[in-house]
Amino acid sequence: MSKESTSRIIPASGLGRRDFIRTMGAASLAAAGLGVFGRPASASGAVVDPSAPLRVGMIGNNGHSYMVFQTIDQVPGARITAFAFEDGDWQFNTDGSLRGGSYDLDSKRKWVQGQPWSKGGTKVYETYQEMLDKEELDIVVVALPYARNPFASAAAAARGIHIMSEKPVAVNYDDLTMLETAVRQSGVRITAMFSMRYPAPYYTIKQMVAAGAIGTPSMARG
Repeated sequence: MSKESTSRIIPASGLGRRDFIRTMGAASLAAAGLGVFGRPASASGAVVDPSAPLRVGMIGNNGHSYMVFQTIDQVPGARITAFAFEDGDWQFNTDGSLRGGSYDLDSKRKWVQGQPWSKGGTKVYETYQEMLDKEELDIVVVALPYARNPFASAAAAARGIHIMSEKPVAVNYDDLTMLETAVRQSGVRITAMFSMRYPAPYYTIKQMVAAGAIGTPSMARG
């Protein structure tokens, strides 16, 4: 089957799948649980094909990764096609043990295969480097120990893959600058897992403020 026939986007304005994601803005993913892909892109003229696959890769299992697990089935065609647990360039595993020794990937594989979102078809990798080399993905969810998130995100960006990262996306300015450079050079979109952006009360308040309903807001904190 050709890539054109399996694209989630019917390019009414010449947009491909990743271009559509970029146009819509990946920031919506964090709160909508990937639901943005179920809506038409009226601004671009692109039309969502809900029957086509959307390939999601998981990198790590920390923090708010459950946001994806709990909502992935709400998007027809969206699948977690691959899952990687470790950073091959780091001296430690996510559990704090040193890398280089024996690694129980079988237990990870059994856990993945037992999850309802896996449907028995999610490929399991020890490191995200191997996963990115072998899999064709549309978006990755990065949920490693915080200090390693920017490196996984930058690696995904270098391959033209959009990113949803656990927050913080970086823990120091040097790593943040590195990640920003990678994202800007690749043209992909990145968002952090801020789950309170789009629930109805907050979104309504944001719209009212943008419309000038309360004038210029100010904030004080102590």
